[in-house]
Amino acid sequence: GFYIPFDSPFTIHLSNRMDGFGYDLKYEFDGKFDLFNPSDGNVGYGFSLYDNAYAGLKLNKRKSIDMGLLYRPHNLISLGIVANFNDGLFYSIFCGLSILIDLGMFYSSTKASYTKGNLPKS
Repeated sequence: GFYIPFDSPFTIHLSNRMDGFGYDLKYEFDGKFDLFNPSDGNVGYGFSLYDNAYAGLKLNKRKSIDMGLLYRPHNLISLGIVANFNDGLFYSIFCGLSILIDLGMFYSSTKASYTKGNLPKS
């Protein structure tokens, strides 16, 4: 995919996925452009554990690792957990529940989180 948000600075997002592998790249234009040095980027792999249960791993340019699990007991309900680790001994865990109610595309979700360690550098 290709996405250009209308904000400042000018940015372009590129992404693709196939056979469980995926990536996304973000380029911010501040007067110079380097195709091989995006301002942000992720590469990941996801797979099915069994029916309606999925797992995935994502690495990004900021040396952060995300690991996640998702369970969809029904098409309208998703339960998930994501753990994030980085090289600064920081980690966080997010748990979520999403419920899709078919009332003209009303969508509701909730999330709880736990964080420990040194906060990552921005």
